[in-house]
This record gives sequence, C-alpha cells and structure tokens, in this order.
Amino acid sequence: MDANAASQTVVLIRLGTGEMPQSSAGDIPPPRLEERLALVEAALLDCGLCRGTRISNNQLVGLFPTADSAFEVACGVQQACAQPDRDPALAGVRILLDRQAGELDDEVTLFQVAETGRQAKQLMEEVPAGQIFATKAITGRLTDVSRARFRLYEQQGGDADGSGLYQVICNEETITRLAIPTLNVPATPATSNLCLRWRDNSMTLVADSPSLTIGRADRSDIRIESDLASRIHARLVFQQTNFILADQSTNGTFVQIDDDEEVYLHHEQIVLRGSGVISLGRRIRGGGGKLIYFNLSA
Repeated sequence: MDANAASQTVVLIRLGTGEMPQSSAGDIPPPRLEERLALVEAALLDCGLCRGTRISNNQLVGLFPTADSAFEVACGVQQACAQPDRDPALAGVRILLDRQAGELDDEVTLFQVAETGRQAKQLMEEVPAGQIFATKAITGRLTDVSRARFRLYEQQGGDADGSGLYQVICNEETITRLAIPTLNVPATPATSNLCLRWRDNSMTLVADSPSLTIGRADRSDIRIESDLASRIHARLVFQQTNFILADQSTNGTFVQIDDDEEVYLHHEQIVLRGSGVISLGRRIRGGGGKLIYFNLSA
C-alpha cells in the first residue's frame, strides 16, 4: 500500500507567550507547561474526534482520521485558549496541521512532511502566536463542504512540492466546542496533602504531585465506571497554594465541601478545602458507590 494512503492528519499544538515563535515554551516553567498541555490533551480526547495523543518535546500531538475533523478541533482549541481569562501560555497557542503516516508511538518519526522531508518543528517556527496554519498537503484533503466553512490564506514562499503553508481562519459556526479549564484561581491558605478515597481505593497527593485525571477511561488515574462519566471527566491539579478540581466533561461534576450546599461544575473549576465529596455526572445523593471522598490536611 502507498504510505501516503495510510497517512492521517496531525494537529500539533505548542503553548507559549509573546508574539514570536522563539518565545514559546521557554517562558513557562516545565511543570506549569505540562499542566496546561495535559488540560488541552484531555479536551482533545474528550471531544470524540481524536484517535490518540502524545506529548513530546513540550508539544502536544493529536491524531485525526480526516482533515475535516482536525480543522474543526483545531479551531475549537484556538477559541477555548483565546478566552479573556486565559493566561498567556494558552492565549499564545500555536497550531499546525500536518500529515503523519502510522500511529503515535516511539517507532514513528513524528511530523515528517512526506512531500518535502521538512520537519514540522521547522514549520512551526513560521506560525505566529494565537494562529492556526496548515500545510498545503492537508488543505488539499478538505472536502468541498469543509472548504466552504474555513477561510484559507496562502503564505508567501510556498511552492508546488507541498511545503506551502496556509493560515486558517475559523468561522464561528465551524467550531467544535472544547472545554479547557483555566488555572487562574485566587490564593487561599496553603495546603500540603489531599487524601482521596473511592470504593476500596485511596491515594494522597502532595504539592509537587503531577496533575491527576478522573474519568471512565482505562488511562484515568481515578477510574469511575459510570455511563454519565466522560473518558477524561475532570482533573485535579495543584497550583500556587491550592488543589483545584477542573471539570471538562459533558455531564458536569457535583461537589460538596464540608456542610456547604452541593455545587455543580460544568467546564468550570473549584478550589478544594476542608473535606467533601465529588460525583461525576449525577447528584451526590444519587452517586451510590461511585463517589470520591476527599480530605485536605496541613
């Protein structure tokens, strides 16, 4: 089989700040960059269009079966990262749509443009902050319907061998909505440990623990088997002095803290304090054995 026939569309995402590509990931401390990439990765997996992801060299790769789906999701990422409350790392997102043969595993040389041999790492340097670019090879794979839904502007310097780049402008109606929670939260008194308990399992997070995923996917750190839970339903991250629960699901998350009223989160976040209960997609009173209990200790 022709290798090109088996190729799929890749969405390459780099976070950063400033107006020039050279200032991208270097401005963000590695742990914070990883947190933000993980939130974007979870949104890609939860949208139902992405076939797989990989984080490599401070960049996120999403694999899509068609150019149409990749374009729609790329626009969703751009819009979600451009919200007014975003920090500069998300607001400066750069997105490149390219072509990849094979799957995203360690044996694959990522981001090789088949027509020219140029690496997508080189192409990404031409993408300004906050914009989406696509290679000529990928724009040629759009269906007529999708081609009418996106505006494509060819950049200077391209040629007929596939090395040209197009800037992609998204119309509002083309966007697949994605939920990427912000990590900007007010500071509260410092906490050192977050104890979690569900069914017969338990774990304790500390300030330098990596972000933790909750959902029904096998890869989730806390796996909850429920028809109302998304594959990656929510994330727990530590930022500044707080443990933060960020919902990024379809059906939302219910949280009760101490004796307060139950709170419903939908693409929102909450700073955890004291002790309480978390339920995915259903009210806590109806959560049965699928509740997650938490307790903060100094």
